[in-house]
Amino acid sequence: EFAGFVTVTTGDDNSLDTHNPNSPDNYYTLMQRQEEQVRRSVVSARRMGIQWLFHIDDDELLHLTEPFSRLVRELGSDVTCITFVNIEATPKSLNAECVFEEIDTFSQHLMLAYRNGKSAGRVSV
Repeated sequence: EFAGFVTVTTGDDNSLDTHNPNSPDNYYTLMQRQEEQVRRSVVSARRMGIQWLFHIDDDELLHLTEPFSRLVRELGSDVTCITFVNIEATPKSLNAECVFEEIDTFSQHLMLAYRNGKSAGRVSV
C-alpha cells in the first residue's frame, strides 16, 4: 500500500547478526552501517527529485501542523538542515497493543540520547 512513497531496505541476505561481537554487522558497527545507508539514500533521493530527507526510527511518528513544503519554502538555499524538537511518548504500561494509539502522555527532553531532536537534511543540489 505504501510502495509509491516508502522504500524498505534490508541486507542482501540473512547474514545480519547484530548480537555476535565477531560479526561485521554487530551493534558496534551500527553507526557506520547507518552512515552508509544514508549515503545510498541521498543518491537515490536525488535521482528521484526529492529535496529533503528525514531520518526517523521505526517506532517514531512525525507530526507537522502544516505542510513541510510550507515550512521550508522561505528558507534560503544555504540552509541545509533543520531540526525539530522531540516530544517523547511516555507509556503507562509496557503491555500496550499499539503504542501509537494507546499513549497519551508525552514529555520533552527527558531522554539524554534524544535531546538533539530530529533533523531533515536538504539533499537537492
